[in-house]
Amino acid sequence: TLLARTELRATLPTIPRIYDQREYNEEIIAIRWNRGGNMINVKRALSYFLPPKTEIYHQIECKEASRLSFMPTRLLNMVSKLEFFKRSREARISGSPQIYLWINREIASGSLLFASHAKQLGSVVIGEPPKGLYNTFGKAVGYKLNNSRIIYTLSTCRLYLSDDVPNRDQDMLIPDYVPEGDLKIEGLVNFINKIRK
Repeated sequence: TLLARTELRATLPTIPRIYDQREYNEEIIAIRWNRGGNMINVKRALSYFLPPKTEIYHQIECKEASRLSFMPTRLLNMVSKLEFFKRSREARISGSPQIYLWINREIASGSLLFASHAKQLGSVVIGEPPKGLYNTFGKAVGYKLNNSRIIYTLSTCRLYLSDDVPNRDQDMLIPDYVPEGDLKIEGLVNFINKIRK
């Protein structure tokens, strides 16, 4: 999960060792049900796959929520590159081992940003198309109506991957494969064995 920094610190260092030792032909990265996380954690994860100084998003626009003001957009845009977070050599996802990214409809925000870069660099994306968009929304704030039990959330920030604003079809992650049914890990492994033959 991109929310848990402790888990990421324990897991991510194993990735360069797999690349260096090449003990496996394939590796599965499962981000199903991952609705996003802290942007620092997203950068930490991407830094194992992308060259340093890679721009992982173009800009972020934020609006005030109630009386709380978020970090100014200008400061967020200053840290859109990976140079301060590079954790490994300039490894790319393409090559050996082949990365399979396991997703579902519920991934969003930082997870979708991670998936966007992973797909561009050659990972095979398997699962249902996410409901969210590449040019994603985040920093959700909850509100409760007066004298009501209804609670609703609104996103106060939006992230853009480039200057060009795509249409909805261009803005969606299209998986390479959409298996039937809700696969468990054993079923996913069997599915991968079939598609790579």
